[in-house]
Amino acid sequence: MLDPGSYLAVRVAVAEVFTAAAVGKLRAPARFAETLREYRLLPGWAVGPMARVLPVAEILVAVGLPMAVVLGPWPAMGAAALLLVFAGAMAANLLRGRRNIDCGCAMGAGRVHPLRWAFVARNVVVAGLLGVPASGRAGPGDVVLGVLGGIAVFILLEAANTLWALPQSPISARAS
Repeated sequence: MLDPGSYLAVRVAVAEVFTAAAVGKLRAPARFAETLREYRLLPGWAVGPMARVLPVAEILVAVGLPMAVVLGPWPAMGAAALLLVFAGAMAANLLRGRRNIDCGCAMGAGRVHPLRWAFVARNVVVAGLLGVPASGRAGPGDVVLGVLGGIAVFILLEAANTLWALPQSPISARAS
């Protein structure tokens, strides 16, 4: 069980991640559709509709996640399902040796995130965290700490994503 502040922090951080991802996809719909096409997991006719549905699903999940008291487990279950589908899509392509596909995590942000096993692991871990219940009801202090903690976690995730998107130096490229 997570204490109420940590429980809320996880949901706020994940909601922010889904919001940022959805906004990027909505700002660059053609690029996102091309990314979906590059995954080679959907029939061609399904790429366009899926490119329109996924950002909407991400926004719905993002809005619902912090409201677990009112909406129950459904937003967390939806978020976990999306994360696991994304992890499965990335894993399928990594297993095929197709690493140079943009993960689709930050569409329109001017960054390309080639597929990595770290992204698959991140999604699986976060999906698991969304299934951990709170140890009690959140008080006012828990809400403040949960929201601030969620914002801090989101900032750290964005910093990590930015670092992962940087090109490798010639020295580190030779070492890998």
